[in-house]
Amino acid sequence: MYDAFDTADPFRRQIQTRMGLTLIILTTVLLSGYGGYQYVTLRSSSLARLNALADTTSARLAESLANPIWNADPPLLEKLILAEIAEKTVMAIQVKDNKDRLLSRKGRDPRGRLWTLWNRSPAISCIDTRDTPGG
Repeated sequence: MYDAFDTADPFRRQIQTRMGLTLIILTTVLLSGYGGYQYVTLRSSSLARLNALADTTSARLAESLANPIWNADPPLLEKLILAEIAEKTVMAIQVKDNKDRLLSRKGRDPRGRLWTLWNRSPAISCIDTRDTPGG
C-alpha cells in the first residue's frame, strides 16, 4: 500500500523540506518588511510630534521670557524656564540674548534629574538642582 506521507522516499522528503523552507523564508521576509514599515512610520510621526512640541515650546518661551530679559529679572527667568522644562520630553533649554551671550541653560540628565549650566567663564560647570520641581 502506498502512503502519501511516507517520509522514507527521499524525493518526497526533499519537496517537503523545500516547501517548509520556502514558507519560513517567505513569512520571515513579509514580517521583516512589515516591521520595517512600522518602524519608519512610527519614527517619522514621532519626529513630527517632537518638532511640533519644540516649535510650540520655543514660541511660548520667546513670548514669556521677553519681559524678564528686558527688565533683567533672573529669578523670574529661571522660574519660567523651570516651568517649561517640567515637560518630560523637553531635554534642555538655552536662553541667549541678542549678542549671543548665554543667559540661562537648563537640562535633564538621562535619569530625568534637572541640572543648570552656567557659562560665566570658559569652563562650564554643571550643578544638580534637586530642589527644583521635577528634580
